[in-house]
Amino acid sequence: DHVMARERPEPLIFMAWLMTLNRALYGDELGELTDEFIGARALLVKSILTQRKVWCDDTRTPDTETCADILTRSFAAAVDMLAKNYGADAGKWKWGAAHRATFRHSLFTHVPVVRYLADLVVETDGGDATVNRGAMRLADKSAPFAHVHGAGYRAIYDLKELNRSRFIIATGQSGNPLSLNYRSMLSSWSEGRILRENPPRRAADKREGFTLVPVPTAKK
Repeated sequence: DHVMARERPEPLIFMAWLMTLNRALYGDELGELTDEFIGARALLVKSILTQRKVWCDDTRTPDTETCADILTRSFAAAVDMLAKNYGADAGKWKWGAAHRATFRHSLFTHVPVVRYLADLVVETDGGDATVNRGAMRLADKSAPFAHVHGAGYRAIYDLKELNRSRFIIATGQSGNPLSLNYRSMLSSWSEGRILRENPPRRAADKREGFTLVPVPTAKK
């Protein structure tokens, strides 16, 4: 459905399969360089499976593997990996358990214990190819599906009535971990909600537009 919802298991299964499939298709040829190249690379995978099937053969074995062999093996490897990390019950797997966005405090993230209060972590939807972008680094073996890049600020501006504009930021309006506004927008951001900007406090703030006035130049 082009969403990759965090409460669903399908995005997790798909991304795990795509990751293991990438490694299986060209890891034997690239060897130690695989981690520098690895990614979702859906178009490359499609090209290999449909046009350049010679890449499906694992050059490290005496047999000649077909693309069907590699698809089956990589899927089995993906399921084994997920079962090891998230339990044997696939019905309880969910994308958000692996796809989390972390917002580290610029100072307190370096302080033991305090970092657990200052750093913010939230489960998110999306992936590399969704409108609600949540890019990953599949080469990161410790957290290949972590949400590492996306829109930290979202806004919809009504140019006719600016007071009707909407916005959201990923954390909150305060950088102080002790403030109630430090994480006040985090869940709204992760759920795709947006907030209306505050209306003007005075009637004088309401403007129908603006006027550009030329500044006279000094005479020579």
